[in-house]
Amino acid sequence: MECKQIALRTCDLIKLSSRFRWAVCQLEILRHCLPSSVRRTLEELPESLDETYARILKEIKTPNRDYACRLLQCLVAAFRPLRMEELAEVLAIDFNDEGVPKLNPRWRWEDQEQALLSSCSSLITIVNAGESRVVQFSHSSVKEFLTSNRLGTWSRDSLSHYYIQLESARVALTERKAIERAKGILMTSRRLSEKDAFALLRQTAMKQNKRMFDIAEAILSMADVLKM
Repeated sequence: MECKQIALRTCDLIKLSSRFRWAVCQLEILRHCLPSSVRRTLEELPESLDETYARILKEIKTPNRDYACRLLQCLVAAFRPLRMEELAEVLAIDFNDEGVPKLNPRWRWEDQEQALLSSCSSLITIVNAGESRVVQFSHSSVKEFLTSNRLGTWSRDSLSHYYIQLESARVALTERKAIERAKGILMTSRRLSEKDAFALLRQTAMKQNKRMFDIAEAILSMADVLKM
């Protein structure tokens, strides 16, 4: 009997948290409204939290959507809090150059916080953590929605491309970490700049018709052997 009461109480708290989160999202929408459009906006407010998040995703500007997907994917897959400068580095990668990611230092934003918030809107927040600034979802329900089958089967507004499969996201993040470590080894061992180290990884991958991750793994394995 006691366990049942605890379960019911937990369910009630979850529902209350969702309603509170829904209210916060609506207030955020209204905060950006001009006085003349408040009434119409109130009439068009989403009825559920899912609808609210879908609306936020829909309103992400088209040029930002691919990067928003990658940023959200990193947050979903991360095993630890990601520092602002770590996540912002994703925005400096050109993913459309001959199918092989390419670092473009000129794409780095001076205001990294603004860059991230502009890309992902109110789905994320940036908070202080000791001496660092870390990026996190604005609420746990955001991650739940992004990884849910509800979004995966969303038929309206072509939003299903935001759906994130947790295991695939973690594989992608693991590969990204390996590439970063291999780049660091090349920078140290060959005294290369970050851009040149990344370019070397990319060129080697293209010449050998392999993925950059495969080349990175080979470099990391060789580095481990040399330490023995």
